Amino acid sequence: MNRARTTETKDKTINPTAASLAAVYRGMKELDAQQEARAVLELYDKVKNQQFAIAFCGHFSAGKSSMINELIGENILPSSPIPTSANVVKVQSGIPSARVTVRDKGIIHVDAPVNLEKIKKWAKNGNEIESIEINVEQDLLPDRIAIYDTPGIDSTDDAHKVATESALHMTDVVFYIMDYNHVLSQLNFTFIRLLKEQGKKVYLIVNQIDKHNEKELAFSAFAEKVKNGFKSWDIEPEDIFFTTIMEKGHPGNQLREIKMLFQKFYLAKDEWVEENARKETERLIRTTVQNGLDLDEAHHHEAFELAGQQDKESAKAIAGKLSEEIETAERKKKENQTGIMKEFKDILDNAILMPFQTRDLAKNYIESRQDSFKVGLLFAGKKTEAERKARLDAFYESVKENVKTQISWHLKDFLQSHGVSVKSEPVIGEETMAALIKPGASLNGNYVLQYCNDVVAEIKKQYTTHFRDELHQLADKASEASDHELKKLRSELDAQEKILVAHKTKQEILEKWNEVSEELNSSLNGPLNTEGAVEEAEQHLIQRIQRVTMAEIPENTDVKKTIEEDDTSVTGSNKNAKTEENELLKEAEQLQNAAAVLSKLHLMKNRASDMNQFAEKMKNRDFTVSLFGAFSAGKSSFANALIGEDLLPVSPNPTTATINRIAPPDEKHLHGTARIYFKKEGDLLGEINQSLVHFGKQAGSMKEAVSISESIDRSQRSNELRPHLQFLQAVCRGFDAVRDLLGKEQTVSVEQFKSFVADEEKACFTESVTVYYECALTSMGVTLVDTPGADSINARHTNVAFEFIKKSDAILYVTYYNHAFSAADREFLIQLGRVKDTFELDKMFFVINASDLAKDDDELQDVVGHVGDNLRQFGIRKPKLFPMSSYFSLLGQKEPSAWLPDEAGRLKKKYGNLAGQQDNLLKETGYIRFMNAFTGFLNHDLAHVMVTAAKKQLSQARNVLDRFIAEAVANQENAEQKKEELQRTMSELQKKINDYSLEQKQEALEKEILELLFYVKQRVMLRFTEFFNEAFNPAVISGSVKEQKSALPKSGKELHQAIQFDLQQESRATVLRVEKVIVRLMSEMNEELDRKLAQWDPPQYEMQKERVQFETLVVETELGQVEGRESVYKEFKNAKQFFEQGGKKQAMEQMYTLFEGPVSRFTDESADVFGRYYQPLLSVEAQKERELRIKEYTDYYEGLLQTLNSPSVVEEMKKTREALNNLV
Repeated sequence: MNRARTTETKDKTINPTAASLAAVYRGMKELDAQQEARAVLELYDKVKNQQFAIAFCGHFSAGKSSMINELIGENILPSSPIPTSANVVKVQSGIPSARVTVRDKGIIHVDAPVNLEKIKKWAKNGNEIESIEINVEQDLLPDRIAIYDTPGIDSTDDAHKVATESALHMTDVVFYIMDYNHVLSQLNFTFIRLLKEQGKKVYLIVNQIDKHNEKELAFSAFAEKVKNGFKSWDIEPEDIFFTTIMEKGHPGNQLREIKMLFQKFYLAKDEWVEENARKETERLIRTTVQNGLDLDEAHHHEAFELAGQQDKESAKAIAGKLSEEIETAERKKKENQTGIMKEFKDILDNAILMPFQTRDLAKNYIESRQDSFKVGLLFAGKKTEAERKARLDAFYESVKENVKTQISWHLKDFLQSHGVSVKSEPVIGEETMAALIKPGASLNGNYVLQYCNDVVAEIKKQYTTHFRDELHQLADKASEASDHELKKLRSELDAQEKILVAHKTKQEILEKWNEVSEELNSSLNGPLNTEGAVEEAEQHLIQRIQRVTMAEIPENTDVKKTIEEDDTSVTGSNKNAKTEENELLKEAEQLQNAAAVLSKLHLMKNRASDMNQFAEKMKNRDFTVSLFGAFSAGKSSFANALIGEDLLPVSPNPTTATINRIAPPDEKHLHGTARIYFKKEGDLLGEINQSLVHFGKQAGSMKEAVSISESIDRSQRSNELRPHLQFLQAVCRGFDAVRDLLGKEQTVSVEQFKSFVADEEKACFTESVTVYYECALTSMGVTLVDTPGADSINARHTNVAFEFIKKSDAILYVTYYNHAFSAADREFLIQLGRVKDTFELDKMFFVINASDLAKDDDELQDVVGHVGDNLRQFGIRKPKLFPMSSYFSLLGQKEPSAWLPDEAGRLKKKYGNLAGQQDNLLKETGYIRFMNAFTGFLNHDLAHVMVTAAKKQLSQARNVLDRFIAEAVANQENAEQKKEELQRTMSELQKKINDYSLEQKQEALEKEILELLFYVKQRVMLRFTEFFNEAFNPAVISGSVKEQKSALPKSGKELHQAIQFDLQQESRATVLRVEKVIVRLMSEMNEELDRKLAQWDPPQYEMQKERVQFETLVVETELGQVEGRESVYKEFKNAKQFFEQGGKKQAMEQMYTLFEGPVSRFTDESADVFGRYYQPLLSVEAQKERELRIKEYTDYYEGLLQTLNSPSVVEEMKKTREALNNLV
């Protein structure tokens, strides 16, 4: 084929559009846009050969491969109910051969004859094989038509989705195939919208419509609901087809229309191929330009950020203004430096320290210092010195006061105005003032003035010296303030200049990529010279093929072995259910008879009463059996098969929006009635607000909530908002009809009840429904709880109440045969794996529904093995697996006369002559095998616990009676002495029991809680890589670099939610583990009490574990904020660097570190919550147990005292003992 292509090129017969694509390819290669260039090269090859490409996308196991095989007319591709095609497989006409692209190695040719079985095996090997191209004979596929088979987009393998999206650029038309039972899922809406946004022609195929049951829902109504579902998401496909390959004669089958459409494609292929190639290339050009722009923006991110902060003209204006302000600030700085010292000097210079009065005092003091100065005659020396001192004091005080008012006050104000507080001032002492008088100075006016000047000078000198440092600091501070202001202004000017430079850089980059865009689009729309580009494209096509001819295709080592069923681990107990039930009733009757005999003895009345109550419980036992599974796994169909009637509404659309209970009828609740429990207004308002918050709104009342909901823009296109919008719309549609029923209950008929669980406008107001129905299942005491699907379109459906896991006596998990294990199942199954060890018995049953879809037993074994392997990965060892056909199991329980013609035909077609043999038919459907195991579990495993307890009660009663008789006989002679001994024993036993300290048990509980939560953190962080890979994957971080960066916070939020959810799930599992620990600690307490009390030889005390009941702790702790994620996002360059050059590994390590602290805080807070909740519970339950032990001992010893007080009682006891022996 490639030689033909080369010849065409040499003959210059290249299609003009192909030549244009070659020119675009060369331009992209020059830009190093490798991914986009490769896509354009593939489009060039496609257009050159005028090949029309059709892609089949959709669910795994929806029948994509089977549909292609059917359209081609040969079984080329692998098909199975478990994920098969793990890579893109292309089928086209040509000389029979194959080309296999080995990941990271290249392409290898496989010449005819092609081993189709090996091709199928390679198609499953997504790890090593990137893509497969198969050439088939032209009579199988028209010339120049190619079909792509892509991996399922809802597979748990993320690589499948990436592989699917990598082939979309080549497709002209996309057929999106959905399983009949999984049409209205958010994943479908999201992916189909993505296809439409890329400009693809999308046709929808609802496959496997042979599963449709016209009796359950008219096919026309189903088809209309499908169309309306996509319309509500603003998705308008080219057309919607309904098909089945299994029943080609089905009246609704449109396989023929699809085949006819292929003919239309063939006729229009030339026009469509070129048109679609141009559109796709234009998109690739936009992506290339945007990626290049984003890379430049990332490289010059500071410039782009700066340019985005302020426009260019504003920056220019501000820069000019700042220059002027800098000049003014520099001038002010010089003025401030000299101003400080001048202001200080002015304070000193302006101070009037020697006014007239003070000078007079100075004169008086100078006079007293004259040699001729004397005072008085007697004792003149002392009086003279005293006078001198008095005059000095007077002068000093006057000067001091003047300094305070003339200097100190002003100086303080001055310094404080500059932010300096005065801590001390200089003090000029009297000695200094005295020393300033010059020896021999005469008293005259000139000297008085001179002396006053000397004192003033000294004061100013001391003030100047004292405040020298402060003045220098003030001068420096003034200078610093000016410098700071100047620095600030210069920094602002520098910032504005950088913004101007940034604008210049940004403009240059934008102009560069605008020019690139124009050049590439010019190449696409009319290149001047394409000859060199075409030759280069042809050479690169040849190189891609020849470069790796020696590559070896690795064998797929991940091929599942056939799993041989281990019947012991799968079927559970197959013991006859009726025999087990009879044994239980027989034991209950025997216990009641024994109680009747014992009740005649006063001292045994309490024990007899306990036995009677337990016997009643055995007779009237009830079981809660919870039904779980992904929506449309067929839970309702399976429940109907268990009931034996078409009781629950069955639809291929999500129905179970409420919790449905099917319970045995009683006197108050008649058979065939249903009790509807409507939500309380506050609870409903809370749910509505949880949806309204996504629209930035909240409501304070239902009236306001409905009003706000009605005002929301209904054209919301966000995938995240759609489910919330649909829920709010349902509330608006149904509110008027139920507003008066909120918080109330209503009894309706079975027919009426169906609308309350199937119609969303009613279901959204319904808390739960209990249907009272007499059937084989409920007559066994079973209440069946049908829970909402975990992966439904409805936001409410995903809130599965895990409390049922704890409360249930048995758990039935239903998964669908054609979706034996999908991503939606995972988290619930992980939770089951966490809590299974807290169950006393293995109460989990796993049903693979719709097993009638298996082509043969080998395929069935593959599916059973696939499910079993996945369950074991989640810690569910030795799972009890039951493949079963609910549809045919229900039909098989009906009389053939009740079968509709269509149903009879299906039965005959599937099971042949077995259709008329009920037992053999039900065995073939898997019903009998499941029911044997299930009823065996209820009537044997669960009943065995009760039977054992009953036998133990009888044994204890006989032992007590024997001790009564033996004690009475042995102590007839010393009865009084024995009475005193018994009373002492009772007193001592009671004291020992009450004195028992729980301190060690409480410490042990605290230690267990801390350890359990420590391992919670360990396990959650072990899953961190898994959560990170799911949140940060190529399917999400795609598009232009800008789009890639904008996706990071969303991925970070998803990671946060995943870790918080896992922490909360782990915490819920820990709740059950802690409760199990408390029961164990109480058992240990009783064992310790048995040892402590053994010296008194009391009767054996048996702790009844079922008496220990807890109100389960509700886990509400949240992960809290994780700071620092933005810094990780800033380091992101582009998807290539992230996924291929180590960026992801680095980001994951950084994120791991960021999350460690919050996760630790979560577990620490949880430990506190657990401790505060369960420590008091341990004390309460332990006290109850001690009181029960004391009561039992008291009854026993009072009975012994009675035998001693009344010897005649002994004879009664002997007769009772003999009657008891006769019973047993």
